[in-house]
Amino acid sequence: MGHSILSFVLDLNYTRQRLTMQSESKAKDKTIDDLKKELSNTKTLLQQEKAEREKLNHQHEKMISDLKHTRGKNLDKTLKEENDRLKHQIDKITIEKEDLGTEVDRLRTSLSKVAGDRMMDGNPYVTDLSDPNRPQRLAENSTVYTTTHGLMHTKSC
Repeated sequence: MGHSILSFVLDLNYTRQRLTMQSESKAKDKTIDDLKKELSNTKTLLQQEKAEREKLNHQHEKMISDLKHTRGKNLDKTLKEENDRLKHQIDKITIEKEDLGTEVDRLRTSLSKVAGDRMMDGNPYVTDLSDPNRPQRLAENSTVYTTTHGLMHTKSC
């Protein structure tokens, strides 16, 4: 009987160890399952965060693109307004230049007339070619008169 008690105790110890190991194995299996679930949840959360980040990146890029487009439009508008302003200023300056050119021509004509009048006024060496009583004109008229009178006198004789 001693042997059977020993065998029984050994079997009992073996069964206890086996139950303990099974219990520990079940606990470890539960821990593994819990960790797998946690890992799965973490992966899902990571995918959701990745999708959210991509969505935010896309929105950010769209906002930057829209901002560049808006700035481009504003810059185009500003440049067009500046171009129109400068064209208007060029037109105004061109008109002023033409007016000043006309004024310069008028002043030159006036100055030329005044200078001519001063040069001729009281200067015996300058002859007014439009004067019908200038000496050369008188001589021409006199020659015509003399020639005509002489021919008339010769014909009458």
